[in-house]
Amino acid sequence: METLRHADLEGDPASGRTALAGNGKPLSITLPLPARAASVPVARAHLFSALAAWKVTSPDVCDDAGLVLSELTANAVSAACETAIPLILVRVSYAAGALLIEVTDPCPGAPPALTPHASADAESGRGLQIVTALASRWGCYPLGAWKCVWAHIPAGHPSSTGTAVRAGNVGRAA
Repeated sequence: METLRHADLEGDPASGRTALAGNGKPLSITLPLPARAASVPVARAHLFSALAAWKVTSPDVCDDAGLVLSELTANAVSAACETAIPLILVRVSYAAGALLIEVTDPCPGAPPALTPHASADAESGRGLQIVTALASRWGCYPLGAWKCVWAHIPAGHPSSTGTAVRAGNVGRAA
């Protein structure tokens, strides 16, 4: 399985392809959150505030990122509730015209396999299908006794008017 980490967003600042903070690092937010359902809207609110500050304002990109973050956060909350550590970590980075959403939980196993056809009345089983549909790619990697599930979302580059130009969706995971 492919592993994409925060460092993979760091590009060559001279190329003009990387959105960087004044210190030359990718723009990012990191949030430790309790493993509770109420953390999902908190994470989403922080995401939308960060996107606005980074001038990533395309409604499509913001909606896609919000939905992907919500799904990954809900999955992490569910996994963390099965452990003795009721905590998750959300990190969102923006660089090189892309968002990297990383959600870490204290359950070391890989996320459940995709459910190809969840029944119409099923209350779960569609989250990773949504992530697959909206992210250009996603995956999971171990972090000791924890795991990190990540998704990469093309976000374009902020224009002079502050609106991000949406990049095409290429190479979606199947």
